[in-house]
Amino acid sequence: MIRRFILPLALAAVLVGPGFAEDLSFKAPYGPVPAIGVGDTRRGVLEESDRSERVDGSHYDDWGIRLSRGQCIEATMSSLVPPAQATSGALDPFLMIGRFEKGRLIYEARDDDGAGNRNARARYCADVDGVYFIRANAYDAGSYGAYELQVKPYMDRAAGVPVKLEVGVNAFGTLDPTTDARLRTRGADGGEQLFDGRQLNSARIR
Repeated sequence: MIRRFILPLALAAVLVGPGFAEDLSFKAPYGPVPAIGVGDTRRGVLEESDRSERVDGSHYDDWGIRLSRGQCIEATMSSLVPPAQATSGALDPFLMIGRFEKGRLIYEARDDDGAGNRNARARYCADVDGVYFIRANAYDAGSYGAYELQVKPYMDRAAGVPVKLEVGVNAFGTLDPTTDARLRTRGADGGEQLFDGRQLNSARIR
């Protein structure tokens, strides 16, 4: 179950900004679902009254997110019950990311334990502009509990393959001084200058 709140329009306008999804909800085949944006963290509770998968009876919440072509995200679903306190039936998170086709969520990415401690982490890059859905799911039918869902930008650095840029298409990434490669260039005095992105939050290439 996703906790919903009714906000005055003035307050809602203040909340729409960095860290908040611009859309308040999106339409799924069965009705509206809340929105989540890149950089957002949301909380919910999976309960027996929530919608369930036909195949295994596991319960889920759907969240909508608007992505641009080429935009990559990393979604992490974490149980809010500490592993040491988990009992039989405690939530075992399972994540899926995809789009609806003919009333069914066709997932493009999914994960069970990628975030450690039975928490889930799924990564996905959008192939077209549009609305996608993140399914915060339980691993099996008897799994319930409170969870936290976090979405952040992700750049696939596998094998050091550069990202292909296209004219008129937005590309997204994050500079991380702990993992990204560092570039050395020679300055005017012949000495080396080191660029690692520590002071750079974003950049636009024209």
